[in-house]
Amino acid sequence: MSRWQSRRRRRPAHGTGRRRCRRGVAYTAYRNLILVAGGEARETGTFPQNEAFDPATGKWTTLAPLPEARHGFGAAVLGDRVFFAGGSLKPGSGGVTDQLIVFSLP
Repeated sequence: MSRWQSRRRRRPAHGTGRRRCRRGVAYTAYRNLILVAGGEARETGTFPQNEAFDPATGKWTTLAPLPEARHGFGAAVLGDRVFFAGGSLKPGSGGVTDQLIVFSLP
């Protein structure tokens, strides 16, 4: 039977900074990691952050940022590359783009 499980939030290790709350991110699974990129917060704009979460360890790893901050876009993995499509470059619904950008993974 299917069921939901809540995972406790873990605080970042001392000196590693604090994870930013954001919405409108793109995410996809890759090699047992969850990749999360971009997003927005009304108060601070759009974000270029690109990160990987390892569910086995509960740790985040910072990856190379997006070339332009964006939110409301999609992500898909093909081979060792992540394709990010569309989205908005400005908070809310402004600055809509049809760009397709590709991130190569090691």
